[in-house]
Amino acid sequence: MCRILEFMGFDVLRVNHVGDWGTQFGMLIAELDRNFPNFLESTPQISDLQTFYQNAKKRYDSDEEFKLTARQNVVKLQAGDEHCIKAWNMLCELSRVEFQKIYDRLDIRLTEVGESFYNPMLRPLVDELMGSGIAVENDGAICVFVPKEKVPLMIQKSDGGFNYDTTDMAALKYRVNEVKADRIIYVTDKG
Repeated sequence: MCRILEFMGFDVLRVNHVGDWGTQFGMLIAELDRNFPNFLESTPQISDLQTFYQNAKKRYDSDEEFKLTARQNVVKLQAGDEHCIKAWNMLCELSRVEFQKIYDRLDIRLTEVGESFYNPMLRPLVDELMGSGIAVENDGAICVFVPKEKVPLMIQKSDGGFNYDTTDMAALKYRVNEVKADRIIYVTDKG
């Protein structure tokens, strides 16, 4: 898609919005802490990150204490907790190495701008939406109610954490106001 648009003369920014900040990383950090408590001193040999993730997901789905720890890790990560940031950096680098093998094979060039890039923009976005009355508090969470939609857009969870809705809104605002994009095309996977 990018090559076709570039061939047609468009200036294309190939941005990979890596999902690097949500529940999955809270789970992976909890799994690291459980299986490799000294991972900061000695980088674990995780040869198959997919299997590592699947194990964390199974534990998340079956163990309430693990689930709570994973959710708390996300909030800590968003707040800049040193331990969680170091674990996150290590896991991101492991992912990049694997992704790059595919990108090299397909001759794909892109710029990684993950959710973490937008983290400093989240609190001001929520404050702006609250101040304008677009967002309201609902059962401790901050939500945007969209006409004709049954489920609101939740921009801050009741535990203080942010989610994909928040980062997606911040990304859109950034791309429109800062990048000055004329057209934004999202390509997502089935998930």
